Amino acid sequence: MSSAEQPAAVLPLYRPGTQVMYHGKPETVDHVIIQRYDLLVHLKESNISVNADKVELEPTRIPLNRTH
Repeated sequence: MSSAEQPAAVLPLYRPGTQVMYHGKPETVDHVIIQRYDLLVHLKESNISVNADKVELEPTRIPLNRTH
């Protein structure tokens, strides 16, 4: 199976240092907070935590490999 055919998950990957856009301005993810049913990202420049759905981020392709 070639890498083009390899199954993959395509989703946003939030981690410290990741550059995102919030209200049209560039921000840096400082840390991630999982709180009950919410995923929050703390933005370094604004010093606030916002719902991950509120920031813009290019999705990352994560290859899925089977382990036997």
